[in-house]
Amino acid sequence: MADLLNQPCTAAASDVFGAAFYRDILNTILIYNEHQFPYAGLGNQKLRHIDAWTVEMMQELNAENVHAYARIGGIKQLIYIQFLKEKFGNDYPAFEQEVVSFTGLSSMYEIALLFMNLEIAYQKAIKNDVPIVVIGNKDVKYPLLCRLDLVTDATVHCPGITYERLFTAPFLKLNDDHLYLIGTTDFDLITTKSWDYYLVKNRLFEKYLSKVNSVHVLKGIWGKEYIESFLSYRLLKSLETKGIRVLPSDDRTKPDVTLIVNEKDVFMIEVKSAALNNRITSAKDIDGFKDFIDKNVSGSSKGVAQLNRNIEFLAEYATSAYNLKTPISKLRIYPIIVYTDHHLSKQAVNDYVIANCPNLPQSTVNKFQSIENVTLIHLDFFLENILLLKKDRSLLRNLICDYHRYVRRTKKNYDNKERHKDFFSAMVSFETWSVGYNSVYQDNTTEIFSGLAKIYNLT
Repeated sequence: MADLLNQPCTAAASDVFGAAFYRDILNTILIYNEHQFPYAGLGNQKLRHIDAWTVEMMQELNAENVHAYARIGGIKQLIYIQFLKEKFGNDYPAFEQEVVSFTGLSSMYEIALLFMNLEIAYQKAIKNDVPIVVIGNKDVKYPLLCRLDLVTDATVHCPGITYERLFTAPFLKLNDDHLYLIGTTDFDLITTKSWDYYLVKNRLFEKYLSKVNSVHVLKGIWGKEYIESFLSYRLLKSLETKGIRVLPSDDRTKPDVTLIVNEKDVFMIEVKSAALNNRITSAKDIDGFKDFIDKNVSGSSKGVAQLNRNIEFLAEYATSAYNLKTPISKLRIYPIIVYTDHHLSKQAVNDYVIANCPNLPQSTVNKFQSIENVTLIHLDFFLENILLLKKDRSLLRNLICDYHRYVRRTKKNYDNKERHKDFFSAMVSFETWSVGYNSVYQDNTTEIFSGLAKIYNLT
C-alpha cells in the first residue's frame, strides 16, 4: 500500500503492479478476515451483545461519526467560544490574547476556520478522485498545524508514535517535508476534547480557572457547566412554548433536564459527557468497553440508576415538585440518556443497557400509564434536529416509541429464525435508526446554524 501511495495519481495500479494487483489486495483482506474470524466468536451460536462489539472493533468501526464534523463541527466550535465568552466575562479578551500569542492564531475563531477549510479541501479532493490533502512546507497552515500538535512525524523513529496518536494528530509528515491529511473522521474529537487538552497542557486556562491543573479536572467542570447546563439545557429549553415545559435539575431529585409535553408525556433526561479512553478501542478491549458502559450508564449508581431514582421521586411528588395536575396514572414516562461519546452509538449498546440496568420496583411502574425502555441518544441528534423538534412536539415521542417497537419486532424475528442479519439489525442505535425518519438529519447546515445561532447568541 505504501508503494501504491508513492505512484503518480494518474497511474493505474494495474499498469504499475500488474493485473494481479487487485486480486492480491483481495486475498490479503480475505486472509486477514480468516485470521480474525476465530476471535470474533461467531458461528452458529446464539449471538450476544459483545459479539456485535467484537465485530465492530475487529473492523476498526469505532463509531466515530464521519459526518459529525462536516455538518455541525464548525458550529459546535463557535458555540464553545460563546460559552468561554460568557464563562470568563470581562477576562475573555485577555484569555483569547494569550491563546493567540501562544499558538500563532489570529483569533479563537481561526481554529474553527482552519478545520472547516480543511474539511472543504478534503471533500474536494474526494470529488476529484485524489482523496488526500497535501500541505507543503511553504503553506501558511504548515507551521500552525505543527504548533497545535496536530502533526505525526514519520521521518524519525519515535516510540511515542502509535496508532492512537493518529486519532488526534492526523497530519502525517513524510520525508518530502510535506504534511498529508490521512482523514477527517476525528476532526470532531480533535476540535472538542483534544483542543481542551492542548489548552490545559500549555497552561492557557491557568489564570482563569485556578483549580484546573489537569484535563481530568477540566472535564469534571466542563461536564457540568458546558455540556449539561450550557449546551444541553439551553438547547432543550428552546423547545419551551405553550404546552411544553422544560425544567432544570435540582442536583438531588430531578434529572439534568425534564421535558414535559402536554402535561402528559414526561421525558426525563440524564446527560453523560464521559469519554472512552482510546486505548480500549485500539486494543480491542471488549471488557474495557463493557466496564465503561456499566460505570457510566447501566451500573448500580449512575445513568439509568439515577433516572430510576428520579422516576420514583416523580411518582411520589408529581404535583408538589413538578406542578403536574395530570393524574399519575395518565403520565407516560420516557427515560433518556444523552451522551457525547460516539462509541455509545455502537450496535447493541442500547439493548445491552436495557438488559443489564437496574429495574424499577413494579409498584412504581404500576403507578404510571407507561414507562418506555431507556433510550440512548447522542447530543448531536438534538443539535442537528432542534428545528424539527420545534415544529413537531410529537416527534421525539414517536421516534422513541417506533425505535423500541422496531427493536422488539426484529429481535423476535431473530429468536424465531436465528438469522444473524436480524440480530445486527435489532442492535441498531437510535441515532443510526432515526436517520431519514420524518426528515430527521435532513436539514442543511445553513438551516442548522440559523437555528442554533439564535439559541446560543452566536454572532
